[in-house]
Amino acid sequence: MKVFIPNLDKSGYVKQKVKELKKYDIHVEVHQESIFLNLYKIFTSKIIHLQWPEHIAYNKTTLFKWKIIFYLYKLMGGKIIWTIHNITPHDENKKKIYGKILDIIIPNLDGWIGLSRQNIELICQNKNLKKIPHFHIPHGDFKNLYPNSISKQEAKDRLRVPLNSKIYLYFGTIYEYKNVPELINEFLKIQDKNSILIIAGKTYKDELRNKIQTIIQNNKRILFFNEWIPDSEVQSYFNAADVTVIPYGDSLNSGVAFLSLSFNKPICCPNTPTFIELKEEVGSKWIHLYEGAFNHEAFEKCLKDMPNAEDKPDLSKFEWSLIALKLADFYKKTLNYTPNFK
Repeated sequence: MKVFIPNLDKSGYVKQKVKELKKYDIHVEVHQESIFLNLYKIFTSKIIHLQWPEHIAYNKTTLFKWKIIFYLYKLMGGKIIWTIHNITPHDENKKKIYGKILDIIIPNLDGWIGLSRQNIELICQNKNLKKIPHFHIPHGDFKNLYPNSISKQEAKDRLRVPLNSKIYLYFGTIYEYKNVPELINEFLKIQDKNSILIIAGKTYKDELRNKIQTIIQNNKRILFFNEWIPDSEVQSYFNAADVTVIPYGDSLNSGVAFLSLSFNKPICCPNTPTFIELKEEVGSKWIHLYEGAFNHEAFEKCLKDMPNAEDKPDLSKFEWSLIALKLADFYKKTLNYTPNFK
């Protein structure tokens, strides 16, 4: 079976999916820059599996292109499914066109996937999506994607931080909704001089970058790595860290949470349905919830009940071999599904 995924994914989420699906004789083609290559891959695939549609239909031209492609593809008997990572895009510019994206996706959709049971409940508030067959397939871990061979001491040496320091880590692309300036302001209220905040991730907006740098100034307790972190260096940040901080709740799921757990690092995160469910799955030592907006007390509370250095979270439910099996089954069911939704 051939499946087409129209996304270039830097996080490795799609890469893991492609690798494991091969075991079930499912060959996944991914998005290429050439539209001619894409058309060949699309119309020779039995399923289009959408991930982040706002990345492929981001203006009137690309929206019209995909509208035509979906129409022709469905005429040829192709099936379309969607893993719904977010209810709305994080990029403010893409939010403006998102309603029109949904207008061309939902009528053509044969099935969709929610990454948690709580997410499915939220997504089903859209009555049109509720009518379409859907299934819970969780986000997978990242244990085998990134190198993980250096010790905590070596990681701290690489980042040039003291061995006895307590490291709070923010990791990932920086958008306005992720509240990084607020995170820094709250961290500055901590009196412990051995505490260090590391911000590792790229922001593509000059105004936001300048705001962050203005708050930090020359504070040596805050390290700002404004860059895309290479795969080979991801381990330096997580192995140096004591806890990963997620100061935002405006998201259906969090790849960073699974990345952190894959490096055996606990998470300080908001008390949202997604993280409540994750806490139930992996335990309270790994998921530390805070109420409301992030505040400096959350930093210190999460250090009071930490796992031991040799402990590892149970991520067996999030292994890619299991996820690929569920996904292969959903593909097969979708191919036998005749939609009655209009």
